Amino acid sequence: MAVTALKTEDRKIRVIPAYANDNNNLNPKQKHKLKVAAYARVSTDLEEQEKSYVAQVDYYKNYITKNEDWEFVEVYADEGISGLNTKKRDGFNRMIADALSGKINLILTKSISRFARNTVDTILTIRKLKEKDIEVIFEKENIKTLDPRCEMVLTIMSSLAQEESRSISQNCTWGQRKRFSDGKYSVAYSRFLGYDNDFKINEKEAEIVKLVYDLFINGKTYGEIRDELRARHIKTVTGKTVWEISVIKNLLKNEKYCGDALLQKCYTKDYITKKHVKNNGNVSQYYVEKGHEGIISKEVYELAQIEINKREKQKVRARDIFSGKLYCKECGGKYYKNTDRSDDLKKSWTVYKCDNKRNKGGCTLSHSIKIGVVKDKFVEELNRLLVEKSSLKELYKSQVIDLIDMEKAEIERDTLNRKINEMESMKKTEIRAECITKLKEELEITNKQIEINKNRVNKISNFSGHLNEFDEDLFVATINKVIIDKDHNLEFVFNNE
Repeated sequence: MAVTALKTEDRKIRVIPAYANDNNNLNPKQKHKLKVAAYARVSTDLEEQEKSYVAQVDYYKNYITKNEDWEFVEVYADEGISGLNTKKRDGFNRMIADALSGKINLILTKSISRFARNTVDTILTIRKLKEKDIEVIFEKENIKTLDPRCEMVLTIMSSLAQEESRSISQNCTWGQRKRFSDGKYSVAYSRFLGYDNDFKINEKEAEIVKLVYDLFINGKTYGEIRDELRARHIKTVTGKTVWEISVIKNLLKNEKYCGDALLQKCYTKDYITKKHVKNNGNVSQYYVEKGHEGIISKEVYELAQIEINKREKQKVRARDIFSGKLYCKECGGKYYKNTDRSDDLKKSWTVYKCDNKRNKGGCTLSHSIKIGVVKDKFVEELNRLLVEKSSLKELYKSQVIDLIDMEKAEIERDTLNRKINEMESMKKTEIRAECITKLKEELEITNKQIEINKNRVNKISNFSGHLNEFDEDLFVATINKVIIDKDHNLEFVFNNE
């Protein structure tokens, strides 16, 4: 059947008037009050900023409650928090969660910089809210986020706010480093044992510092020092009755107790996340000698550092090369070192057991294994692998040489010689003589380690590609993990296999 085309002038168009509105697209007859909240923030704890914070909260509470079409929800606020990152802003995060769960229809805030100075956070958050038809109004910029043109303007404005933060951060960093280069510094005195404001010695707390150094220099371990402090009912600077080992270590390593100060031990790597990282030569450091009155002498401090280095070396030498390498095939747990004994307790031997075995309801299939079994099987598996892939020989040899790190021991030897020469050129005192003696003992250990390292390098350099007996260096350098099943079958996972 032929279709007759309609004439244009015969078409009729009827306009259906819009009745939706910004109140969640409801018909005017169904209109209800908008649930409105506000967000306020200041980025420092200064008194003038605190007044601004209170003013923002009062302003928004009054402003919202006066509007008859609005239902006041809450003024969400963060005080003394940076806007660069939303992770630690509890008030902000709670507000967004409430909005997405339907408790808020509209959010008011003073400006984009109050909301966030991070462009990515701003845009992503606004997009999440727009998906739920939740609007944010930035009063200063007169931006309403449900406006279709909003995102481009918002991107530009929030980028400017982020750049402002970067500039402020850069200026603050410059100012801080200028203070350091001038030898100016301070500490959080309320949490720094031994000193009150302006490095005034707190005599009562200073006695505790002296006691810790004295106990350590006279051979007490960190644990024994902790127990001694507890037995004497001595509290930490924050009022705790139990001292953490880390607190004692940090106290003994802190050069400020002898009147010196190493500045910029850490630095801010990223101005957005405000993440502080250890300064391993990434930026300049400044060492200030005799910048304030010390609680202990420089000689006592140096003696403590020598003892710390000595103990750390002993700890390294006693390390367990199998730790973190052995895994249980049955449950995936790691094996740990343990001692088994005969029934009459006269004999003992070292074994490794699945860590989950000692937990109630843990691994029931695995059995303990003697490390000799692992060593013998490693020799067999490495030889097999090198026959199949002879090209791995040179790679493994270079990995062992990198592992030995000859340069580190040689630098340490040179440092010790320099310290000994410096102290020998100074006026002799009893404690300085003790420092020199301990430094020479440490130097002797270091020289022996250098000789051992040379022998290890020579040994691996002459490695023919066939192993006759277990070699610790090759095991550490080549093995990623060893998987052990309940029947003591071993699967070796080699690096670069």
